[in-house]
Amino acid sequence: MIKTLIVALILNLGSWGDHDIHVSVCDIIEKPENSELEVSVRIFYDDLLKAVGLQVGEELPEDYTGSDDLIEKFISKYLSITINGDLVPMEYLESVSYPPAVWTTLKIKLSDPIYEIEVNNSILIDLFDDQVNMVNLKYKGKKKVYSLDKKTQLLNHKY
Repeated sequence: MIKTLIVALILNLGSWGDHDIHVSVCDIIEKPENSELEVSVRIFYDDLLKAVGLQVGEELPEDYTGSDDLIEKFISKYLSITINGDLVPMEYLESVSYPPAVWTTLKIKLSDPIYEIEVNNSILIDLFDDQVNMVNLKYKGKKKVYSLDKKTQLLNHKY
């Protein structure tokens, strides 16, 4: 995965380079057939690399077993979800590169219906003053869209 990520970054650097918009997208979608929530997070490659202190083509620090490990630790540091007052664990599934971004998929097992969900999303907030973190919630067929930024990094939705 790391070799693919680095090659994709190098090959696509000229086609996407720096960008003027700093945004991440987090989709939280109910999967009732599995009694779980699927959490997908999209972050621009160059922003992610900058956030973890890496340059294009640079080797990963030894504290990481691979790019999946780096991305999982980054996401878990800056994104947390509380359901019905309890912080819930997110299981990392995979990261897939779609230049100029990387999509990461996680899942949350549900044991009870959701009455209240809090999402704390501070991804890249400390890095860019204009960072916006979009959060799309889809539960019980109803969709809500939130925009989080430096001033508001926590959303609270009651069902």
